[in-house]
Amino acid sequence: MLASKSILPIFLFLSFLFYSMSMGCGNIFEDMADDSTKEAQLEEAQMALDKGDYTTAVNMLLSLCGLSAADPTSGTPTCDNATISLLASAYMGRAGLDLIKIIDTAAQDTTIGQQGIFTEFSSLLINGNEQDMENAVKLLKNIQGKTPEQNLQMAVAATADTVLIVRDAVGGFNSSGLPNSVPSSFNTTTTNTVTDNISLISTGISGSGIANADLTSDISTLQTNIAGGDTSANSCDLRKYLCSVNPTATGCPVPITDCP
Repeated sequence: MLASKSILPIFLFLSFLFYSMSMGCGNIFEDMADDSTKEAQLEEAQMALDKGDYTTAVNMLLSLCGLSAADPTSGTPTCDNATISLLASAYMGRAGLDLIKIIDTAAQDTTIGQQGIFTEFSSLLINGNEQDMENAVKLLKNIQGKTPEQNLQMAVAATADTVLIVRDAVGGFNSSGLPNSVPSSFNTTTTNTVTDNISLISTGISGSGIANADLTSDISTLQTNIAGGDTSANSCDLRKYLCSVNPTATGCPVPITDCP
């Protein structure tokens, strides 16, 4: 973190949205139709989330939303936005995201500089599932008229997905969440997806209305640095950023003949 800021606003904001991912949550379905079967299924899915049984929660919420497990982002959901947001939370939890730990890390003054900001996420996602996180990002992106909470959820998911994409592209992270090596180039699929996520991070933070809190400030810094100061990420941007995160990685520093 670049400066010490109050964690309370971001914690309260996020805990309402994601409490179910690790500690349980209140009923967010009060505006649902009085369908006892649907309400029972929602309650059961929420109980699965309370227990950290994300696969059960994902499967139940997919059924409620009329979506396919094989491609959950291709169909038109038959559920409301609150349930889609909960489904995204279940995917994020199954992908390995521990929001409470990330919030706590973002609040620590010892987390300084690009490496610290990167490892807020990467150290918790060493073995994370990128496909699950990608599903969460796409589900949230497709929500029309997102609430501030859903915008923030999208920013967090897109940040985590970016870290997982980079992890896969460099062949994994070490036990500290850092790349051991940086390749001589990144393919366009990687750079295009990272660029898309950068746009979603910016939109999500803006829509959340809390851009200056601990976590959102760190996410914004990561977003800016990974894109080399603009709104897109090319191969050189990623190489330079990862070498700044871990200067001792194989392939660092990036030769100036490659990336002026």
